[in-house]
This record gives sequence, C-alpha cells and structure tokens, in this order.
Amino acid sequence: MTATKPVFEIENLYAWFGETPVLKNIQMTTLARQITAVIGPSGCGKSTFIRCLNRLHEVIPAAKASGTVRLDGQDIYAPEMDPVLIRRRVGMVFQKANPFPTMSIYENVASGLRLNGLKNRALLDERVEDSLKKAALWDEVKEVLNRSALVNAFDVEIDDDCLRLIALHQPMARDLRFLTTAMKTSTELERMSDLAENISERALELNEEPELKSVKAYADLRQMARYTQQMVKEALDAFVNRNAELARKVCKDDERVDRLNHQIFHELLALMLEEHHSIAQAVRVTFISKYLERVADHATNVSELVVYLIEGKIIRHTTLPE
Repeated sequence: MTATKPVFEIENLYAWFGETPVLKNIQMTTLARQITAVIGPSGCGKSTFIRCLNRLHEVIPAAKASGTVRLDGQDIYAPEMDPVLIRRRVGMVFQKANPFPTMSIYENVASGLRLNGLKNRALLDERVEDSLKKAALWDEVKEVLNRSALVNAFDVEIDDDCLRLIALHQPMARDLRFLTTAMKTSTELERMSDLAENISERALELNEEPELKSVKAYADLRQMARYTQQMVKEALDAFVNRNAELARKVCKDDERVDRLNHQIFHELLALMLEEHHSIAQAVRVTFISKYLERVADHATNVSELVVYLIEGKIIRHTTLPE
C-alpha cells in the first residue's frame, strides 16, 4: 500500500506577538486526503498556528515567526517564496465573515478570480452566483445584485446612445453639453448604486449584532440619510427641469452632510474607546456614514454638471457665492 504523502511538515515553529511568545517548538506533519483538527481552549494559539501556515501571521504589526514550514516539500518561509502565492494555495476560513467593506458583494466574491486573470464577465457572473448559492447567501442577496446589474446595463446603454448621437449628428453648443452631461450623470448614478449596495451589505451584517448604545449616532445617521436622499432627488429634478438655482442649492447642502459624517465619526470613536466590544458594530456604522457622504458627493457632482449644462460654466473645485 502506498504511503500517504505529507502536505505540511512543520519543524521547530515558534511565533511571537512583540516579545510575547505564543507558539513554542511546534513539530507536526499533516497528510494528504486526511482531516487534521487542532483543538484547544480559547487563547491557546490555534489561530496563530494556522496563520503561520499561510504567512498571515507576519502581516500583524510586531508579529514574527521562526522555524521551518514545508508545503509539498517547499519551505514557505524561504526568501524566494511569494507570500501572496502561498495564501492563494492555503486558504483560511475565519469565525466571522471578513468582507472588504469598500467592495460590493459581487466584487468581494469576484476579486480573487480577477486577481488570477479571469476577465470574462459571463463566466464571472456564473462563478459568483454559484459561490453565493454554495454559501447559502444567493436568495438573500440576488435582488440587490440583479438591481445593480440593471443599473450597470443602463449606464452602458446611455453611454452607447450618447456616443452614437455625437458621432452621427456632430451636435454643438448646448446639445453637445446635454449629451456629455447625460453621460457623466449616468456614471454618477451608477456609482451611487454601488454605494447603496454597500450600505445594504453593512446593514445585513449589523442585523446579526446587538444594537449600539449610541442613540445620538443612530439619530444623526437617519438625519444624514434624509438629507442625502433629498440631495439626490433635487439633483435629478434640477437636471430634468433645467433648474440651475436648485442645482446650486444641492451643492451648498453637501456641507451639512459632511458635518454630520464628521460628527458621527467622532461619536463612534469615543464609544469604541470606552466599549471595546462595540468596535465591530461601530466600524460598520461608520462605513455606512461614509457611504452616505459619498452619495451626497455624487449628487453634488450631478448638480455641478447641471449648472454646466444650463450656463456653460464649470463650477467644480470652486467656492459657490453666498
């Protein structure tokens, strides 16, 4: 009978956080086609040990490791070994999900595929859907993804239509300004939809956590959301009705959204310093606040485009008169 091939061969493995030793002289071999369980009480170093097997431990400030870890006969700590390639081969599933907070659901799933060279959109869509179904998340998020895909399709269609009109009719003056404004406004709206998707993702995560004690932060966030919704509506009304005065009002209203975002950040920072167990929830609420602030920025961009459309004036990067 053929002997089972070793996958990991671990010799004299030590790990530290700063000057504090966590792992001491670990000797271990894991075999192919077998399940190896590492069992122990909380805080005994299980996760640190696993992080040493794909070189995630070293990304923690002041953390270090020594010893030999061979993966299929190759020392993963050898100078010529690329840690990114090691982490691609040796995955790690955490106790809680760790999505990239600035990425959409789709991009969180697709980012690894893109990094490995997969660019075909149809195949990416298929892999993303399959992965979310296997994780039992598809039914929960498919509506958000479908709406996002619809917005993306509209964005591409508007760009195509505008470019075709420019090529065929060679518009001038106000007609040309209208087409370029429509193209840029479409892009701003597509970015708003991505941010709305991000807000939905953070909200789903917060539903799994106890509510924060900061009543004021939640009240400010609701007010910020109302201001942002109003800005988006008025920016689009200004575009449809060719209303430069309303567009300028939206640009000025951006300041109050910025103030609320700044205020919420400091409220939650104070809470995190006092109650360390609230950090995860507070960070997610901070992200939602930042997403709303970015939506308001995009509404401001649309309003600046409306002023350009109507008056032929570029007011970006300028201070509006009182």
